[in-house]
Amino acid sequence: MINLFKSSRPYVLGLIPVIALSFWSYPIYVGTLPIVEQAMPLYYAVIILLSDLPVIANIVAVALIVLEALMLNNILEKHQVLSEKTKVPALIYTLLMCSCPPLLVLHPVLFANFFLILLLDRIFLTYRSDVVLTNVYDAGLLIGIAAVFFLPSIMFLPFYIISLSILRPFNAREYILSFIGFLTPMLFVAVNFYWTGELADFWRSMRISSLDTFTFELDWMILFLPLLLITFIISMIGARSYIEEMNSRVVKVTKMYLVFIWFFVFAMLSLMMAPSLSAAYFSVVFIALAVYFANFFVSFRRKKLAEFILFLLIATIIYSHIVPL
Repeated sequence: MINLFKSSRPYVLGLIPVIALSFWSYPIYVGTLPIVEQAMPLYYAVIILLSDLPVIANIVAVALIVLEALMLNNILEKHQVLSEKTKVPALIYTLLMCSCPPLLVLHPVLFANFFLILLLDRIFLTYRSDVVLTNVYDAGLLIGIAAVFFLPSIMFLPFYIISLSILRPFNAREYILSFIGFLTPMLFVAVNFYWTGELADFWRSMRISSLDTFTFELDWMILFLPLLLITFIISMIGARSYIEEMNSRVVKVTKMYLVFIWFFVFAMLSLMMAPSLSAAYFSVVFIALAVYFANFFVSFRRKKLAEFILFLLIATIIYSHIVPL
């Protein structure tokens, strides 16, 4: 399967929606209801719109996963992040986003991930570019929009600042413009709530979950232990190849690899701001994991072993869908 997705033929990407739909067919059929836990304004507007259309809501979720997988793959190819052009990142992202039943529902991270993937493109476009003002404003704007869907996305504002400092020399004007971009969607939504007399509801939705309201859901971790175990094993094996690639590539790619490390760090930190430690909120981590795993499967020298490990990953994902039945 790795060889198939390492192909540069465009038709291979046609398998991505097929894979996603194979996991989502049952939720679409039964019409699983969206997550409404502490919904932010834009996400709340979406679920109100789709509240009586659960099947459509799940189709929207599948469309977002497929679109995000293709976008992430395109960005990695565009900026030559991996050592070769490959469709493996799209495959891995799709598998991770469909890896267990709790993920098969419309949730706010699906929307946040869309804007965070676009954020990565804007960040990489700033490298050694003389005209970056539009990109830095867009970067802040994308984080702001993501946060109005999923509040913990504000953790990617410090991530963006660190990434910009990695890729470019310090320029105060760029940071100020980014912050203005970040505030734009927040102010737009706040003004809308003000004119409708619901400003108090807006501030209530902006409340960050504290330790006394945060719930740690351990049950799903125990239930999907085989999947977590194989994910951990791939992470451990892939660490060496990731470091080797980071140290052997050109300076630009080395810095982009470092950006993905910081993305992973702040994605994990954002979980502490989520209403609970549920599987759905872990989806924000899958962007960085997809790149990390794709690098492993593409660069690992023992091809048959890599195929076997991918087979184990897919097998544990299928098992995770069978266990709850």
